[in-house]
Amino acid sequence: MGSPGTSLERLVAVRTFVSAVEAEIARTALEAAGIRALLRRDDCGGVRPSMWLAGVGLLVHASDLAAADTVLATPALYAAHEHSHPTGETEIVPSVYDFSVTTIDGARSSLDVYRGRVLLIVNVASQCGYTPQYAGLERLYRAHQAQGFIVLGFPCNQFGAQEPGTNDEIRAFCSERYDVTFPMFAKIDVNGDRADPLFRFLKAQRRGWLGSTAIRWNFTKFLVGRDGQVLRRFGTMSTPERIAPDIVRAVSVAA
Repeated sequence: MGSPGTSLERLVAVRTFVSAVEAEIARTALEAAGIRALLRRDDCGGVRPSMWLAGVGLLVHASDLAAADTVLATPALYAAHEHSHPTGETEIVPSVYDFSVTTIDGARSSLDVYRGRVLLIVNVASQCGYTPQYAGLERLYRAHQAQGFIVLGFPCNQFGAQEPGTNDEIRAFCSERYDVTFPMFAKIDVNGDRADPLFRFLKAQRRGWLGSTAIRWNFTKFLVGRDGQVLRRFGTMSTPERIAPDIVRAVSVAA
């Protein structure tokens, strides 16, 4: 494995954590795999609307990025929600269950209703070249729903203005064109100052290309384990069929 040395210019971010304890767990796991890693304070955005947390960035040498991603994708690595401090106090690690969202029907709902499930959270659009991925997402949902897998769709109009319709129009389109039965939510922003707190958290938990937090296009996908922590982030071109093996592995983990 390559060595990151001491210059930050030679390092890239593989992940940002909202918990210093989890960051240290990840760093230790990388070191055990022969991958040198450094921790750095970093902004991770709002976990709740009233909260803004300073995160901890995990940095590795660019040549170790792929290997580090493999180590950090191990579901068991972050199985525990609670960690004991030296003082004996307990730290509650934030998870997707801490967030509330608005359904496509306009009702507020806590994501805690999905506790113990495997989630695939996707920013979707109705007029995109990748919109046919709705069909693959629905197939994944139907194939693994009995094992506790759920797709959550969040319409967004930030990429090429390809989701211009109202929530009612989006709901009708998904139902009539792709027979979507998985939960859909109200249209949101996923980047910028108005980004939904859930997506700020998701992006902080799992960064994208070259360590960027920004979502680059429609149909970016976040795979969330049964513990409410992000396991993987997939770009637009990672089709539902391509990520199916990751879904199978995630649902195989006992609740």
